[in-house]
Amino acid sequence: MSAIIGLLCLLGTIWPSMEQNARARECATFDGGINMCKYESHEEMVNRLSRLSDQFPELARVGSIGRSVQGRPLVYIKISANVTRR
Repeated sequence: MSAIIGLLCLLGTIWPSMEQNARARECATFDGGINMCKYESHEEMVNRLSRLSDQFPELARVGSIGRSVQGRPLVYIKISANVTRR
């Protein structure tokens, strides 16, 4: 009986980590390395948009429409075949 209780306790500690590992693998393999299981910081998001714009200057342009109440830039990305036109 104590062996069964010990096994159940062991499974209780292993099972959640197995689920977390499976979920992490799922998130880690999302297209482009985007982790859909956590929020990016503002800085990470701005850097990601800037890298896209640098990689594809003929298709993507990053700009800002002002600042948030926290003082951070409100960044957008324009994706278009004619990115330089309004």
